[in-house]
Amino acid sequence: MTKDEITKSAIIEAAQKLFQQFGLAKTTMEDIAKAIGKGKSSLYYYYSTKEEIFQAVVDKEKENIEQNIVMAIGKEDNAEEKLRAFAISKYRALRKRQLLYKIMTVGFSSESACIFSAIKQRYNETEENILKDIIVYGIRQGAFDQSYLDRIDIITKVCTNMLRGMQLEISFGTYKGSASDIIDETVDFISKGLKTRSTVLN
Repeated sequence: MTKDEITKSAIIEAAQKLFQQFGLAKTTMEDIAKAIGKGKSSLYYYYSTKEEIFQAVVDKEKENIEQNIVMAIGKEDNAEEKLRAFAISKYRALRKRQLLYKIMTVGFSSESACIFSAIKQRYNETEENILKDIIVYGIRQGAFDQSYLDRIDIITKVCTNMLRGMQLEISFGTYKGSASDIIDETVDFISKGLKTRSTVLN
């Protein structure tokens, strides 16, 4: 790594901890600069705003979450268990990053809306692409109904929103029961809806 890459990595790591502890609004550029032992002017050489740093933090987190999910999915042989691995891995990842995820999903100040809307869109697209691959895998495996392949985008969107709603309910809603129970029930419900009619009847 070059000197600049090392510095940017240190900035992102320090900012991640501060955002996680204090949130976006209460973290300042000066806080981040102090955390890495540099002056605020040094920070502006790499990032012009706090929002740009937060975007870099979220991009790094998104990459880490994606790697963990893909690794967990790769260990499973059938589509239903891949769905379950997807939901469980995402839940575990978001529990560790709950404040960052809340900042991403709840909203931001008006001046930051465009930046964070783009972050959220990229995050959602990554999630939907992984889920689409699982559903297509299940269709080709014969576990899920072949007819869904013709409308895979809308089917993926429906499944993604069901899982996303479940995750938000566990993390920020009023649900107080077992996380594993609601994850299992949601995955079972989605899987049953995706299965071929002959599989359901059997």
